[in-house]
Amino acid sequence: MAPAPEPPSRLRPLLLTALVWPGLGQLSERRYVRGLLLAGVALWAAAAFVWILFHEILRRIPQDAAFLDPADAWRIAHEIVATAGGALQMWVVVLIAAWAVAVLDSLVSYHRAR
Repeated sequence: MAPAPEPPSRLRPLLLTALVWPGLGQLSERRYVRGLLLAGVALWAAAAFVWILFHEILRRIPQDAAFLDPADAWRIAHEIVATAGGALQMWVVVLIAAWAVAVLDSLVSYHRAR
């Protein structure tokens, strides 16, 4: 006779959400709408952050420079923070908020299941 399969760990969704990506724990619990919403918001925020940063860097790198001096890299970084820092911070806050909501939701679900 085959042994009975072990029930899935109730801690797994919490760990997926907290350590891998927001919404993965909800998706593993088959709460698809909430999981996709949280994962989508986090992905959108991360993509917006990278998009803004990428375009700000490309705008400031000299086109004719064969070698970028490390001092230029620091100067470019300071210019980006001075001009686009607010937009970058906003998307970081959105990403952290989505992650926090996802972790709290998984934590509440974990305590309800106990």
